[in-house]
Amino acid sequence: MKNVAIILQDLRSGGSERFASRLSHLLSEKFNVYVLVFDASEKRFDCAGEFVDLKLPAGKGTAKRAIIMLKRAAAIKKFVKEHDICTAYSFTHAPNEALALSGAKCVKYISCRDYVRLIKSPKLYSFALRHGCNVLFNALEMQKKCEEMFPGNEDKLFTAYNIIDCEKAREDAKEELDEEYKEFYDTHRVIAFSSRFVDQKCQWDMLKSFELLKKDIPDAGLIFLGCRGEYENAVREMAKKSEYSSDIVFAGFQKNVFKFVSRADVFAMTSYYEGFPNVIVEALAVGTPAVSTDCTSGPTEVLAPGRPFLPHCDKMTEVDCGILCPVMSESPDFDYGNINDAHREYAKALKTLLTDGELRARLSENGKKRADELSAENMKQVYFDLTDN
Repeated sequence: MKNVAIILQDLRSGGSERFASRLSHLLSEKFNVYVLVFDASEKRFDCAGEFVDLKLPAGKGTAKRAIIMLKRAAAIKKFVKEHDICTAYSFTHAPNEALALSGAKCVKYISCRDYVRLIKSPKLYSFALRHGCNVLFNALEMQKKCEEMFPGNEDKLFTAYNIIDCEKAREDAKEELDEEYKEFYDTHRVIAFSSRFVDQKCQWDMLKSFELLKKDIPDAGLIFLGCRGEYENAVREMAKKSEYSSDIVFAGFQKNVFKFVSRADVFAMTSYYEGFPNVIVEALAVGTPAVSTDCTSGPTEVLAPGRPFLPHCDKMTEVDCGILCPVMSESPDFDYGNINDAHREYAKALKTLLTDGELRARLSENGKKRADELSAENMKQVYFDLTDN
């Protein structure tokens, strides 16, 4: 069997890390897999194959970071040569830099998994393309943008949607809720929100829209699933200031989010940019309809297959598998007094799904079918072909 390397900063948390874990399991069906991390101090995701700690955690200060980066590139090059790696995948910015710099003699795929990273890091992708790397996207909209940015490189640009194990999600959803959350679910129409607390996720917009929604739906409840990120404390403080703070729950990191999401009435996403939103597909897989901002990129490709990427919607728009709404903000704003029309549209969309059982049931059925189209089983051959390239 051919040998494959998957390279990451760490396996602490995050969508890219969870995806890499799933990719290791999928590829292990056909290849020998090595999972290389720079920092193994905390590991929250299980991986198939051999786990390798390169012991090169991030450094502080410009000079130290530069030295660490060169050491990482050298370690990757050495590992690829010694283990006869045929294909290497890297995920997140620092591993992408290291793989591009390594000059390793194998097929190399650096990942681009969010739109803003593509726009903000053109030098990285330009360098990688000039030095024998391919770029792997998880949304077609980003690939099209990259083709515009770097014409003549179309043969090095690929899109493969994320690996979603729909059957496992549905099986995990059967697990009982913890006692501490049962009363909340029993007494509320629940909106679930799952992500880290980083700028792109805009939890402050979720809280503002929830504040508007509560005036019409007194028994609405909001549960945040996830942890870490520079805005976690600020979002928690904002929630405490809400008139409806007792109806907002922070459940933190949950190894099994599906038992929470499957029992929610609605799944919410308020990002101002994405790559490919795993969480929406996973919500659809367990039958929970979604309300999402129509950001670049991903939500439209999931919820409205076949719909043009542009223009993005400027009002609440019901589509095949959910409801799309305009982006509400692009920078942190924790002031409940700053409400705009997009917040009102988002609250309107939540109200529509919470009060229209027939619509909710129809979107739930459509969503499960869409999730199956994007399932690991249907995406498996795409990744096998890329790896065999």
